[in-house]
Amino acid sequence: MFTAVAQKNLADAEGYFDEHLAQNDYYAAGEIRPGQWIGAGAERLGLNNAVTRDQFHALCENQNPHDDKRLTLRQEKTNQRRVFYDFTCSAPKSVSVLAVTMDDDRLVSAHEEATRIAFRELETFAATRVRKLGNQRDRTTGNLVAAAFTHTSSRALDPLLHTHLTVFNATFDETEKRWKALQAGGMYDAIRYGTAVYRNELAKRVQQIGYRIRPAKHGFEIEGVNDAVSKRFSKRSQQRDAVVRELEQKLGRKLSNNAIALAVHQSRAKKIKGISTAEVREQQLAQLQPDEFQALQKLTATVQPIRKIRRFEPENQALNYAVTHVFERKSVVPEHELLSVALAQHPGELDLPALKEAAKYSAQLVKTERGLSTPQILATELNLIQTVNAACDVVAPIHPTYTPADWLGEDQQRAIYHVLRTHDRITGLRGLAGTGKTTALRELAQQLDD
Repeated sequence: MFTAVAQKNLADAEGYFDEHLAQNDYYAAGEIRPGQWIGAGAERLGLNNAVTRDQFHALCENQNPHDDKRLTLRQEKTNQRRVFYDFTCSAPKSVSVLAVTMDDDRLVSAHEEATRIAFRELETFAATRVRKLGNQRDRTTGNLVAAAFTHTSSRALDPLLHTHLTVFNATFDETEKRWKALQAGGMYDAIRYGTAVYRNELAKRVQQIGYRIRPAKHGFEIEGVNDAVSKRFSKRSQQRDAVVRELEQKLGRKLSNNAIALAVHQSRAKKIKGISTAEVREQQLAQLQPDEFQALQKLTATVQPIRKIRRFEPENQALNYAVTHVFERKSVVPEHELLSVALAQHPGELDLPALKEAAKYSAQLVKTERGLSTPQILATELNLIQTVNAACDVVAPIHPTYTPADWLGEDQQRAIYHVLRTHDRITGLRGLAGTGKTTALRELAQQLDD
């Protein structure tokens, strides 16, 4: 799955490369694990080999790595500028156990290939801000300058196969022919889509290796890795959940996503230094019971590559399910939301380009300015609009002498006043949670009874 955080502190961003990205995550024993440049923006800059410290630091400082000239023209204050976004793609726990603890490099390759495909999809949502005549809007650019670093452990030294995709705050605007600051909002909105693409591509490759998969709460897991082993190697997740649970009980309320991120960050143990990858793996193997180790060893040794037999038109079946499911509660959705639901149904069974083609030519879908809808929904909304328009200024007011009660809020008074004095047959009442809609409706009902 994908997660993302923004890094705004320049010193921390540059130190992050030295102490975290360039080494195997949460321990350091002189093991350098070079990252690889990724993204169409990186290609434009001529960055296509291993990531160097000088290149990384130059981009952190908003400089072109080749000539140290400023990359984007606008330069915010150091403590306000986003240096980069850290998108992290993590494998299912069973994949991590077999890839890392049981040393199956085939799964590492499968993870990296799936991550790159998913990242290319997220890249299509890259944008930049356009400022013209006092108006602001985002223009899609579809290119990123990013570096990919694959690591194999969690802070608790459990197996955790994941890739950090460090996305720098720059994208090339083809219209203006210059580098500009990145607007990553579209990428954040599509992060569930990126996760669905990753899981579909990973599941496909895992099965091609010869493993069997089973549905799980979050995507899929590999058959043969039992829940007890997965739970034993999820110490950091358990620590995180305990911290959040304790803080929520103390405060008496649910934490926001930002509050959870802060609480988790503050609860982290110190990074262990001076331990090697081999020693970490030995520690992991020592946590397995003899029968568990034998079962996992047999599992990795006996799988044979297979050729996946696809079902007849699975993309159309998955799309049909997504249309039925998504439009139960929404009338218009972005394409990536529809594709996410389709991909999540049968990880590993869908061809992404074929699924996109199915959506493009589907008679069930209609493209609008705000996203995709269906002919039935658009017809219903048109009928509703016509009904509302026909009901304007056609009836006498319900209560033309109504005077709002003093104890009502100003917005509540205006709303009730309008409903009781309007000449329209249909009136909509909208408001944010906690603004007093229920109280206003009670007062409205009381006046109707009187």
